[in-house]
Amino acid sequence: MKQLSSLQISNFKTFRDLRIETLGLVNLITGNNSVGKTSMLEALWLLCRHGSPESIRYILVARDDYYLPVLKTIGESRLNNSNPRNWQSQLNTIKNIFYGREEISDAPLEIGIGSMSSNLPDRSPKEPKISLKIEMFHADLSENGDGTQNIRYIEIPPIQHRQMEMEFSPYVLIQINNAVQLRYKLETINQEYPVYILKGLPNIPSLFVGAHGLGTQAIGELWDQIQLTALQDMVESALRIVYKNIQRVSLRADYEGVGRIPILKINGTDEPVTLRSLGDGMSRLFGLVLSLVNSKDGILLIDEIENGFHFSIQNEIWQLIFELASKLNVQVFATTHSWDCIEAFQRAANAEVSLDGMLIRLQDKNGEIKSTTFSKDELEIATRNEIELR
Repeated sequence: MKQLSSLQISNFKTFRDLRIETLGLVNLITGNNSVGKTSMLEALWLLCRHGSPESIRYILVARDDYYLPVLKTIGESRLNNSNPRNWQSQLNTIKNIFYGREEISDAPLEIGIGSMSSNLPDRSPKEPKISLKIEMFHADLSENGDGTQNIRYIEIPPIQHRQMEMEFSPYVLIQINNAVQLRYKLETINQEYPVYILKGLPNIPSLFVGAHGLGTQAIGELWDQIQLTALQDMVESALRIVYKNIQRVSLRADYEGVGRIPILKINGTDEPVTLRSLGDGMSRLFGLVLSLVNSKDGILLIDEIENGFHFSIQNEIWQLIFELASKLNVQVFATTHSWDCIEAFQRAANAEVSLDGMLIRLQDKNGEIKSTTFSKDELEIATRNEIELR
């Protein structure tokens, strides 16, 4: 995949219109609480997954925005014997990914995420771009002479929803790169299992590592993709940054039989030890590098990257990220609150002369989130003068 050179996010969560004109191979996002650092990662996740129902559900569930409207609607449905998952409750759930939406109104509900195409030369390959819009339809059935039926979907403007007595179906309309259009029912987001509606349109290779790392099931799935390959050697080599005596890594089923846990063969010991027994930093590093090698030719999103890492090894970890991102063509976006992490990022970025490292600072300016970017040279000056960047 050709890496993103710029980014614009419109009408998504905290962003009315966020514009970042320049991105690097490795990007570190900073800023105060509630300015949208994690929301920026979520927007990129939607972009990589073409606004699929699974990606929307993931974002809603991760912030508990999925469950609260469901619980509220279930309580109301018990009073009036209505369906707890009617179209109104579906809209009340998905509104949480739109900018500043307290309730559905007659204004268009549309999210835009992607590169700022105005920055691209005319003949450059197109960078990914999506728009996501909520539409309401009424299904109009008509009989044919041969006994078959036609179904015609009539779009209903939102302002008319409560004025008309008919059955509505909310739809999500996805437009990809201003060309491909896809539509699926909003109720599809309620399904816990994958719904393959984007056949023939592969996702951008990408992984999202949350602030608490990967679960055992995800670890097992990612390990299977690289086991007994050169990528496994990269993962084992990375772990030796923290613990030099590691010989080999393997996985065993966890006690529930659902996921798997990493175990290690250590120099000088006969019995294997669990990765977690060596500390949270080892587990975090394992998940991070495992995700990185599985994001080849794609995008890796990491929330609160400093979690679990002592400041003394952060420089080596950033060097590793720059090295692997370059080798595997992975564009990295990570968030942080830590000044130590910013300084380590700056040192690693300056050591990689041929690679672009970019610090992106998000700030609330008069109620609107804006970005300021720092190239590695500008970042060196800022850190040397101890300018506040967090």
